[in-house]
Amino acid sequence: MDGNEVDNSETAFPSVDLAYDIAINSYDVAVKRIEWIDGRLQALLTFAATVGGAVVAASRSLLHFRSVWFYLAVISFGFATIVGFYARFTGTIRVLDPAVFYQTWLHRSNWEFKKDLIYFAGEDFQCNIKLSEKIWNLSIVVLILFFLEVAFLVLWVAKAHV
Repeated sequence: MDGNEVDNSETAFPSVDLAYDIAINSYDVAVKRIEWIDGRLQALLTFAATVGGAVVAASRSLLHFRSVWFYLAVISFGFATIVGFYARFTGTIRVLDPAVFYQTWLHRSNWEFKKDLIYFAGEDFQCNIKLSEKIWNLSIVVLILFFLEVAFLVLWVAKAHV
């Protein structure tokens, strides 16, 4: 073996069997993380709509809607909704595709199959973590827009009673 070749033998990677289970479980970890973030994002969007709707419904007869604060609240809610929907529908979770195994992996030995799957699971995990971080960051933007919406609604109500 010359200096440029990589030793791809079982002796070079003796812990493949141990790492295999971790690699398979990494898909579950990534999917649960993305589902958790998506659930929080959905709850935040629902809460933003509920708060905005409740304030507008309660104030309908007391306040006029020709107020810069009301318009800013509606714009904040609109942007929060747009960013929230973008976050929810952006990207794709990378998971194992059994058809790929059937088509291209079944000729491999048990050890080689596990070794290669560990590598691809690692790549998928990195992509899934990047996706979860992107969704998380967008959910922070939605949260900030929601706080702005609430602040503008409070100012709308406060300015109407001055």
